[in-house]
Amino acid sequence: MTGRKPAPSPFLAQSTPWFETAFSTGLPAFQPDVQGSNPLNSTPYLLSLARFRALYGQGPDRAAKFDSLAEVLQALGRGSAEVVALLVGGSVLEPSRVPKDLDCLIYYRAKAQVALDLGKLLSRISTVARTNGIDARFAPLDGDPLVAIKLTAYFTSLYGMTRTGDHKVTGHLLVVPD
Repeated sequence: MTGRKPAPSPFLAQSTPWFETAFSTGLPAFQPDVQGSNPLNSTPYLLSLARFRALYGQGPDRAAKFDSLAEVLQALGRGSAEVVALLVGGSVLEPSRVPKDLDCLIYYRAKAQVALDLGKLLSRISTVARTNGIDARFAPLDGDPLVAIKLTAYFTSLYGMTRTGDHKVTGHLLVVPD
């Protein structure tokens, strides 16, 4: 790891117009419909962390959650992990609501110079995050790929449900750090 910021993802750039259209139409799961959808124009929609905050972080309650999320991501970066992306779902994606928390699955890679037990660090960060309105779970990208695949499938399904267990067909976000 060189410490340099990676180049912007061309996939993110290709996906941005699809997110903007989805956002303007209520974040449907598929555009224009299931038959016409593909990985670019359907959920989870890709966008940058800055754009995510600009669109969903308005108002004092939401801004506080986004400040807490920034602290979580900084703690991971200072610790032993590189944040790759966040899968985001839940009430934070409903701009008219004041969300109880910000639900996210944080994809990460362990840094080469891991100095302390990463599991303990993630546990501490998760505990502090919950007290600040961030329901953060973690998905390693440098281990068994089935773990990341299973976590993604589970949280995508979970974020597609209401608290009562009803299925809702709305989009999710895949947020990429700036």
